[in-house]
Amino acid sequence: MHILELYIESGGFDYRLIKGGISVYLWNLVQAFDAAGHQTSVLSALNGQHDFLTAEHGLEQLDYRHDWVAHIDADPRIWGDRIDRHLPLQTTAYHLRKAGTDFYYLRNDFLDRYPDTYYPPYEGKGSDPGFYKPLIFQMEAVFFIRSWFAEDNLLIHAHEPYYQYLVPAAFAQDKRKRVVSTVQSNMPIAKKVYLSETRSAFAQLGVSPDLVTAEAPLTDTIFNRCIMAYLPRTHLSYPYPEDNVSRFDLVLD
Repeated sequence: MHILELYIESGGFDYRLIKGGISVYLWNLVQAFDAAGHQTSVLSALNGQHDFLTAEHGLEQLDYRHDWVAHIDADPRIWGDRIDRHLPLQTTAYHLRKAGTDFYYLRNDFLDRYPDTYYPPYEGKGSDPGFYKPLIFQMEAVFFIRSWFAEDNLLIHAHEPYYQYLVPAAFAQDKRKRVVSTVQSNMPIAKKVYLSETRSAFAQLGVSPDLVTAEAPLTDTIFNRCIMAYLPRTHLSYPYPEDNVSRFDLVLD
């Protein structure tokens, strides 16, 4: 079986590249799969580490280039006119091999941002276009897999819905690709994304899944009223507008 691990960070083989625990988990996982006889690959963002990976780990550029204009249909209530909704991108890909696993990295102006932290700060929402790095990563990952692994039978193991909620639907009709999604962080399970933004992203990927925003109301009980009154204090619940769709529901659907 060819297993492709998909996550925005994948430097667990070198402590100098590690920013989060999923990266370490992913490295241990591919070693275990390799030991069990599976073919293992990893797809990630380059995160501004081109020079380091080239010097320390023999990173090489692949014959891959994706030129396009990404359209981000950002929520105008949050972004106003502070973001250019049409983003010209030129994406290249790189490869290195570690302990039996092939590592693939995608690079463009967005995926090289935040080389010290990899992840855009949440406070950048509404002001810093780099906040959309995770969305760009998802879309670029889908395009790369469709091109580089077009004829391969893949088990795509994607980590954390915030970084891969577009991926299951993108491959739902491809009989050669199966997606397994893992929830791995302490993000609220009910995180949502602006419906128009999501619909636009899917359209650019050439898929059109049903996007349902309506949710069944909770039964009006004393217990439920108590829970809903308390949740905002935990930061695990946020009252999203009705024109938002659950990331987790997108993965499940």
